[in-house]
Amino acid sequence: GGGPVGRRGAAGIKGPRSKALDCARIGGEMYKGICFKGALLKGDKDQTPEGCKPFAPKKAWEEGDWWKLAQMFHTRDITSRIDKGAAGGLCDNHMAVASFTQNRHSLKVWVNSATFHFVPTGSGATCTLHNGDATMAVYACAV
Repeated sequence: GGGPVGRRGAAGIKGPRSKALDCARIGGEMYKGICFKGALLKGDKDQTPEGCKPFAPKKAWEEGDWWKLAQMFHTRDITSRIDKGAAGGLCDNHMAVASFTQNRHSLKVWVNSATFHFVPTGSGATCTLHNGDATMAVYACAV
């Protein structure tokens, strides 16, 4: 069977850079095709993670998407139960995509209205990003 193996062919066309690879390079994690990074907040202002060019993806994500992100970036034990008080809210006053306090009882949640569609508060909203100790903010990063 058959003659000797021929020469190696020419290299193929170079494809687009891998978003997942670029995301890993800045220490981020992929969710639904978007690169995310978390940052523990020191106060009620954005704290952009290192290497992240933040943006708010135009989506209509629900509570389940928020919970997936919370599970990816929490640094303490958390619950999926959201505190339905006024702290946090569905707002557009920060660059973050979401933030949440971290405990086992109920979490105060802020979500970006460009990305999310659900209201994490009961009556009214303070629109504060930082709502207590160990508030984690999650950022979408352009890579």
